Amino acid sequence: MKSAAMAAIFFASELLFYSPQVSASLMGISGQPYSYDSATRLYWLHPSETLGLSYPAVISGSLYSNGWRYATGQEVNALLRSNLPSLTTAVAADVNGNPFYGGELSDFYAPPQLDVAGETAKLISALGGSTYTWGSGNNAASGMITQFDRIATGGNILSHAVVILAVWPDGNAEAAIAGGAADCCPDGRWGSFLVRTTVDTTPFTLGVSINSLTIAAGQSASTTVTLTPNAGFILPVTFSCTGLPVGAACSFAPPSVTPNGGPDNSILTISTDGGLVALVSPGISQIMFASVLAPFVLIPVGVLVRQRGSDRLLLDIVTGFIIALTLTGMLSCSSSDSPPPPAVNSDGNPPATGTPAGTYNVTVTASFGSGSSSVPVTLTVTR
Repeated sequence: MKSAAMAAIFFASELLFYSPQVSASLMGISGQPYSYDSATRLYWLHPSETLGLSYPAVISGSLYSNGWRYATGQEVNALLRSNLPSLTTAVAADVNGNPFYGGELSDFYAPPQLDVAGETAKLISALGGSTYTWGSGNNAASGMITQFDRIATGGNILSHAVVILAVWPDGNAEAAIAGGAADCCPDGRWGSFLVRTTVDTTPFTLGVSINSLTIAAGQSASTTVTLTPNAGFILPVTFSCTGLPVGAACSFAPPSVTPNGGPDNSILTISTDGGLVALVSPGISQIMFASVLAPFVLIPVGVLVRQRGSDRLLLDIVTGFIIALTLTGMLSCSSSDSPPPPAVNSDGNPPATGTPAGTYNVTVTASFGSGSSSVPVTLTVTR
């Protein structure tokens, strides 16, 4: 029960990031160049991220080194079958009239037909949108062509096949696995189906050039904040900081950046106030007064009790005084121990706002949409 509840919570949290581009099991993630498919339990990189790149260029590039890999034939078939459940499939030939590659009758092939539910268009949208056009004018079809790995038993890659998704203006659609990219699109306008089981929750890394600043009160200091985006991240990012001492402020130049494939810098400046520092005098509480006075009262009482013939009246007076003092301390517990009011200057003006000397932990945050990342900066103020 506990594991099921945790899974439900995780799934609900993931839905917060999903955009309206939703197919049957494939859901686009807002602001990200990939989608999540619940049927294959994989993240699918949008083909537009690899548009026009050859197979060698993809496997030797940064995407592969960051954990992405080519989808297998089994994974691609599962993706198509789960997201195009209403299309009528055939096993005779591919989109070009050729027998299916390798004679694998399990390959997905849905010849041109009326897509009443619009499943093909939804799948294309959830994969980032159309990247390929057939023909021109009002009758042109739009969709995408993507390549993937054809893996045989034992894990050896036999060759590379492609998926063709096409939608016509009249509502007809076609979805098929063809033998290879050269069979359908010799001009090279195709992308790749890359997948991975997990993705980074924060699509960028954040760093500072100087993570420890020492300044005199009244002065300012700066450090460079560098944001390095992951492949495909293009959302605006806004900077902010927390943990500043009294009288200090931070500013960023620029206050926000929009990544465009490479690192972006913003200059963080922390300024301080060199004015007077507020001095707070808490005074002495009644409890503290009672604690300090008690020994001076109890010791004489003990002496009087031990002396034979002591005046009974004097003993009663002292005892009553101790009881009254104790009750006064107890009743003042809730009020006397509360924080003292802010100190004011002798002329009655508001408290001084100078930055006190000390070391402070400042947190620099970069926020985008519903996510963020932070980096610490140590601030030391001297006087």
